[in-house]
Amino acid sequence: MKLISIYSITTKRALLVACCTIFFSVNVFTQPDTSYYDTVSSKIYEVMEFTSTGSQTYQLPCYVEEVEVLVVAGGGSGGTSLSFNNAGSGGGGAGGVVHKSSYKIISHDIFIEVGAGGIAPTSGNTTGENGGNSIFDNLIAIGGGGGIGGNGRGRNGGSGGGSRGSSGGSALQSSSTSGGFGNSGGNSGGSPAGAAATGGGGAGSAAANLSGSNGEAGTDGGAGLTFDITGSQIYYAGGGAGGAAQENVPGSGGLGGGGNGANDTIPSTPGINGLGGGGGGGNNNQRGSN
Repeated sequence: MKLISIYSITTKRALLVACCTIFFSVNVFTQPDTSYYDTVSSKIYEVMEFTSTGSQTYQLPCYVEEVEVLVVAGGGSGGTSLSFNNAGSGGGGAGGVVHKSSYKIISHDIFIEVGAGGIAPTSGNTTGENGGNSIFDNLIAIGGGGGIGGNGRGRNGGSGGGSRGSSGGSALQSSSTSGGFGNSGGNSGGSPAGAAATGGGGAGSAAANLSGSNGEAGTDGGAGLTFDITGSQIYYAGGGAGGAAQENVPGSGGLGGGGNGANDTIPSTPGINGLGGGGGGGNNNQRGSN
C-alpha cells in the first residue's frame, strides 16, 4: 500500500498544500495534524499545517519523488469610498490558484512562502491592497488584486479586483509561468452618484458586470474552485463582492471564502481565513474588508 502525505500551509486567506507520494509503508511525520484513509485509492493521507505567514525552507524526505501541489495566494482587500456621499466600492480579487497533480521534486529543500491577505484601507477613496504571493518551490500563486475605492479600475492580481465606472482588474495567474487559475473583476459601465461597484474575480469565474447606473446592487464575487487534496471537497479562492451605495443591495462573496459587500447599514466582511478569498467592498459609509 502506498503511503501518501499531504503538507498544507495556511494563513489569513491563503493556502498552500502539497500531497507527497511515498513508496514505503512508514510514518513520515511523528505528529501529523490530521490523517485520513481514502477508501477509493486505499491510501493513507497525513496532513501537516503551517499557519505562520512568511517564508521558510522545508525539507521533504529524501525518498519523495513527486508531489501533488495546490497553492493559493492571499486575496486582495475591498476598496473604501468614504469621501463620496453615494457610491459603492469594489470587491477584492481572490488569490491566484496553482494546482499540479504531479510535480517532480528535484531538490528536497523546498522554499515555501505563505502570502497574507491584503489590508483594507481605512479612509478616503482608497483602493484595496493586493494579497501576498504564495510559493512552493518554483510554483508561484499571485496575490489577488485590490478592489477600487472611488472611481476607476480594480487592481490586477491573481484574480482582478472589482471596479466602478471602468473595466475590472485583470487576472494575472493563468498567463504566468506557473499557470493556474484566476479571473478578472467585474466591469462597470458608469459611475454616477448612486452607482454600485463590481465584485472581484474568483479562481473559477469572473465577477458579473454592471451597467453603472443609480440604484444598482453590487455584484457578487466570482466563484472559486473546489479541490479534495485534504480529503474533503473544499472551495478555494472566491472573489470579494462589490459594495452598494446607501441602502441598496450589496453583493455576496463568491464560493471559496469571498467576503460580502457593504451598504450604509451592512458592513462588508473579510475573506475567510485559509481559503484565499477576496475581501468585500465598502461604500460611502463603510470601509472595505481584508
